[in-house]
Amino acid sequence: MHGFKSPQIAEYDTLTSEDKWNEFADVILANPPFMSPKGGIKPHKRFSIKAKRSEVLFVDYMAEHLSPRGRAGIIVPEGIIFQSQTAYKDLRKMLVENSLVAVISLPAGVFNPYSGVKTSILILDKSLAKKTDKIAFFKVENDGFGLGAQRREVSGGQLSQVQVELAEYLQVVRNQVSSDDLLFPLGLIVSKEKIAANGNYNLSGERYREGAIESTVYISYPLSELCNIFNGSTPSKKENRYWENATIPWFTVEDIRKGGRIIKHYRKLFFRDSKPCLARAVN
Repeated sequence: MHGFKSPQIAEYDTLTSEDKWNEFADVILANPPFMSPKGGIKPHKRFSIKAKRSEVLFVDYMAEHLSPRGRAGIIVPEGIIFQSQTAYKDLRKMLVENSLVAVISLPAGVFNPYSGVKTSILILDKSLAKKTDKIAFFKVENDGFGLGAQRREVSGGQLSQVQVELAEYLQVVRNQVSSDDLLFPLGLIVSKEKIAANGNYNLSGERYREGAIESTVYISYPLSELCNIFNGSTPSKKENRYWENATIPWFTVEDIRKGGRIIKHYRKLFFRDSKPCLARAVN
C-alpha cells in the first residue's frame, strides 16, 4: 500500500515475546495501542522500565531498539507526558537522557471519531540527542481540521509551520550551532537540566515558559479501569449512622444530564468499615 516493493511483515507480541529482542531499527514510525487489558500486561523481563501499561512498554521497546543512529516518531497519550507514577517518570528520564530531541503537543480530538484522547508526538534521534543538552517543544492548537467527529477541514492549520520549525531546530543541532538565538512562533527550547530539575521529567512544554502557571490536565479513562463496579442500594435515610460525617461528593447520571457537566451534588459519600455508604443531601 505504501510503495514498498518487498514488504516484510512480522506479527508477534513484542511485549511478552523475546523472539526479536536483538533486532534493531534505523527508523520507527508508530501509533502504539493506548489501552491495556484489565489487570495489566505481564511483559518479559528484558525491559529496562518496569511497567504493566501498554503505552509505557511500547515506547520503552522502541527507544531501546533504535540503532545507534536510529530515529523515531511515536504518537503517545498525555499520560506519557506528565503522569507521576514511577514507571512514567523512569521512562521520561530514559528518553531525555538517551534519545528525545523534540515533543509536539497535539490538540484533543485529533483522532476523532475513533478517540478523543489528547496526544503528543515524541521525536527520538539517538545521534542528535548526544549533540545537545536541550529539547524542543512545539504546541499545535489547529491541525487543519475541526475537532468534532466529522473532522471537517478548516483554515489556519499549524502542522506545516511546526514541520518547518522542527526541521530548522534539528539542522541547528546537526551542525552543532548554538540554539540560544532561535525563536519559534510555535516552539520553545528547554534545557535538559531544567526538565530534570525536580526529578519528574515533565514533558509538558508550556510549563517551562516564562511566567507560566502550572495547571492540571485530566485524562479520560473507562470507569472499569478506575474502580470496581458493583450493585447496591441506598441506605435507609431513617438510620443516622449512614448519614454522619459525609466527606466525599457523590453524584448520579441525573446530575450530569445538562451539558455533560456535574451541576449539583445531591448527596455525599463516606466510608465506614471499608464499605461505601451514602450521606445526607447537600447543595
